[in-house]
Amino acid sequence: MKQKASPDRVRPFHIEVAANLVGEIFKGKVPADALINQVFRKNRQMGRRDRSIVAETVYDVLRHRRVLEWLMGTEVTPRALVLVSLLKQDLLDAGLRERYAELIPVGVDERIGEESSLPLAVSLSLPDWLAEKWQQELGDEEVWALATALNKAAPVDLRVNTLKTDRESLLAQLAAEGYQAKPTPYSPLGLRLNDRSPLFSLQSFKDGLFEIQDEGSQLIGLATGVKPGMRVLDLCAGAGGKTLQMAAMMNNKGSIVACDASPRRLSQLKPRLARAGVSNTQILPIAHENDTKLTRLRGSFDVVLVDAPCSGTGTLRRNPDIKWREIDLEQLYHTQISLLEAAGRLVAPGGRVIYATCSLLQQENADIVEAFLTKHTDFIAIPLSLPESIRPQAQEAPVMLQLYPHRHGTDGFFMACLQRGQPS
Repeated sequence: MKQKASPDRVRPFHIEVAANLVGEIFKGKVPADALINQVFRKNRQMGRRDRSIVAETVYDVLRHRRVLEWLMGTEVTPRALVLVSLLKQDLLDAGLRERYAELIPVGVDERIGEESSLPLAVSLSLPDWLAEKWQQELGDEEVWALATALNKAAPVDLRVNTLKTDRESLLAQLAAEGYQAKPTPYSPLGLRLNDRSPLFSLQSFKDGLFEIQDEGSQLIGLATGVKPGMRVLDLCAGAGGKTLQMAAMMNNKGSIVACDASPRRLSQLKPRLARAGVSNTQILPIAHENDTKLTRLRGSFDVVLVDAPCSGTGTLRRNPDIKWREIDLEQLYHTQISLLEAAGRLVAPGGRVIYATCSLLQQENADIVEAFLTKHTDFIAIPLSLPESIRPQAQEAPVMLQLYPHRHGTDGFFMACLQRGQPS
């Protein structure tokens, strides 16, 4: 079994690279993962262990930024935040502490461990607006459990490409390549790794046997209930993770149209289709959901998936920098409603619209669905096509499902299934 690179030998080089990254990320112009990857590409001399130490240090600062700032109690700088983060994790040895002594605030050791006496938002390193919304929707006790889960690193989940292999065969191949995995508890297509080492050099990846995809995202793909021969639209396909999953569920029979308003993201889909052996998918760049390219397709799809742009609050385990960005929820609400309206026009009578987000906010989820159903009485909510393992015990599949990291071990995804009535 591969050994995870452990951040047990932090050096000044790691601290400086991490501090520079934190400073750039705080400017809010580029997502953290993109910035980190840019730095690693420019510094190819950095080994796997160096990259692991830097990345884990940066992400710990992003996850715990607010409580780290409280611990410092003085002028906050990126380098000082990195140092206090390492100190709090007991990763700053005596030599490094002496070297950076002037940057470490006096009294920080005494303050470590007192976080539980702070206001909830500070203790859990949440922005006030997000803590308040979750307190209203979930209550204090559950907010503690949720935020605690979100402040931990997410596991690496894989989705088996059933066009080329099955779960047992992939388990065996990964083991032969030095990676131990276990089946995910809910998705029958998923495997979970504890090892966060890069996977792209593996022969099994190059052969298209799997994609990296959170189990919650896999459940959205399953919830579409697509079958061979159907005509399917992925309205917000992005880089195409769920497009690939639906193509495999359809066994390359029928057709999928993959759309997105971001040409850059959509451009990533073509090589992924080839690697996965997908042959039933057409890529259709659009300017927006009301693009005239979609006009001729109205009422022609059996299933339309709307994986809508959202706050991303369900992905904070992977993207903790989202917490510190300005998020225009009102604008997102209008975009989400508009996308769902477009999907309603594109689905055929008797067909289904799957609305999904990676948000943990009711405003972006149930509120959107209820507003749409109130306006469009020819649509009804119907049970999601989900594995029995994710259903509440002895109950039918829900019409709406919110996944939570602390309850399900997945990212925070929402999904709902809306069926358009047959013409009278």
